Amino acid sequence: MEVADVFFDDVRVPFENTIGGEEVRGRGFNILTQGIVGGKLGISAQCVGMAQAALDEAVRYARTRTQRGKPISNFQTIQWIIGEMAAEVEAARYMTYATADTKSKGSNILI
Repeated sequence: MEVADVFFDDVRVPFENTIGGEEVRGRGFNILTQGIVGGKLGISAQCVGMAQAALDEAVRYARTRTQRGKPISNFQTIQWIIGEMAAEVEAARYMTYATADTKSKGSNILI
């Protein structure tokens, strides 16, 4: 697949041939940013899922990996690290939920 620049000089597109037509005239940038924001919300949800999977794997590993005859999950340092991970995953999850809720109510989620 090749990629090339395309330039249009002195091209006019009638409003009836544009997305939204005359009623969205001059609002193209707002429409674009709303689309980007919706995509970012979806990416946020995917990231929360991947973070949760990483946390689950860290917990599983900490329970099965042994050091000095005990699972490393018994060590306070490991518990602290996993607790911090869990708190960050939950914070990301609830921020994503709150943003999705705001968007579902029709409010602007641009920041």
